[in-house]
Amino acid sequence: MQRLLAAASCLLLFAACAHRAERAPAPTPIKSTPLSSILTDLAENTARIETLEARNVRMIIQAPGLEAKQVMPLSTLYYVQPDRLHLIGRKFGGKQYARVTVAEGSFLLDLPVEHEFYYRGPGQSFAASAPEATPADVVAELFALENWTQLDPRSIVVEEQDATLRLTFPAGLGQTKSGGGMALERSIEVIKVQGRWVLRSSELRSKGAIIVSSVFGAHREQDGIICPMELAVEFPQEQAFMKFFLGSVSFNTPIDQQLFNLTAQLDRLRRQNHVERDPYDGS
Repeated sequence: MQRLLAAASCLLLFAACAHRAERAPAPTPIKSTPLSSILTDLAENTARIETLEARNVRMIIQAPGLEAKQVMPLSTLYYVQPDRLHLIGRKFGGKQYARVTVAEGSFLLDLPVEHEFYYRGPGQSFAASAPEATPADVVAELFALENWTQLDPRSIVVEEQDATLRLTFPAGLGQTKSGGGMALERSIEVIKVQGRWVLRSSELRSKGAIIVSSVFGAHREQDGIICPMELAVEFPQEQAFMKFFLGSVSFNTPIDQQLFNLTAQLDRLRRQNHVERDPYDGS
């Protein structure tokens, strides 16, 4: 009888514990985070960066027209909100091997050693066969993907992946690209760094095909800004790729606006008899 009573007590205890376990509240999933909180964090962090200067940048460029992937470990990056970028690619010894300038929708790649350059004016795509993307999109895809405050949370689909949230929505900024009204979709991954939501990756797609993808890593807080110290952008259809490992960074300091004077740069290159090449013309 005592054995039966003991066994019954154990069964009752087990059942009570199981009942309590079933009623225990599950951890709150990060998916329950209000979208407004995520969008606000992204918008505020973007707005804090008026200018960015990065030195000792390890820059990697791969594109048609270059003999091979170029690695330039002593480069400099200048960015001015919202759409200006200037890169000086240097190898050991300080010699300049590439200069990239993006301003007001135009793009210039200058190769001083080869005495060649590649230029695209406002709104001009890489090639007629790929009208959805322009070389100038590199700035937006690295520093200002969307106007986060203008996104409609009702249009965003959210997926939870461990400590990451994946957000998919119609691309607002993308609709102004050279695709001209083409329905574009963006998916981003966001993670929390020091209590704030930041970008980890982005994909911009047209009809399911990736037009451009970006990756952000090694985030660091400085001057109230959470900055990725590793950035990459790829245009897969154009076989163009750029990656940056930032060294020292300075925010919101004056930057010489002549760095972005494309008219002056083009005049200089033509006076020096540099040859304009188009790696996408098939010749």
